[in-house]
Amino acid sequence: MTPRRLRGILEARGITGILCLGGSDVEESFPRELDRFALVTHGLTVAAPIHRVASHHHADAKVLIDQLAARGYRRPGLLIHPDWEKRTAHIYSAALLFFQAQTDGQITVPVLHMEGWDEAALRQWRRKHQPDVIVINQPTAFYQDLEDYFRREGIRLPRDLGVATLGVRTGPARYAGMGQDHELIGRCSIDMLMARISQRDFGFSPHPRTEFVEGRWHEGRTIRPASRLSRERASQRNAHPPA
Repeated sequence: MTPRRLRGILEARGITGILCLGGSDVEESFPRELDRFALVTHGLTVAAPIHRVASHHHADAKVLIDQLAARGYRRPGLLIHPDWEKRTAHIYSAALLFFQAQTDGQITVPVLHMEGWDEAALRQWRRKHQPDVIVINQPTAFYQDLEDYFRREGIRLPRDLGVATLGVRTGPARYAGMGQDHELIGRCSIDMLMARISQRDFGFSPHPRTEFVEGRWHEGRTIRPASRLSRERASQRNAHPPA
């Protein structure tokens, strides 16, 4: 269906607002034919000046880094799908690399971009850069290959290596990490769209608004436990972020 045809159907039914769930192509633009409606989208992928609600990737990265630091990890390595790297505006990479630079004065573990399972690349990356914890942002299917790899290599989590995920819903339940609150993002998106409709805010906006929703830490079993003092300090930092 063409955007022009869709516009005709929506107008005929008296629909004045569109909630866009994003696109499979991170570079995809929003059709100009639909810019007469109130517009809200999920995430950071739609390349258009429209209002949006998204996960707070920066805040989530900070919580995860604080949790890892509280457990003594100093060499976190990010293993991320290239498409998800773009969808998160490189925020996870920037946060983890900055942490490495602050901790050791230099970048010690470069980001490993993996579009599909590549055991040789993972093994080489681990041997060369020796991350003490791997931070993963990958689709669900990736984790089965990863679990099989750990078994073949005899790697015991968290004794031999820490593993944390930036999307606990995509990985096994035992994995520690951050979980995005998709239900809350959905509710906030509906609230924003209803507000745009009531205020007659139609079309592309000269001043688009973005509302961020923070995720939640999931205390899994794939990283070592924090000391009581470290947990308290991490909790205080997360509850009272610096201005």
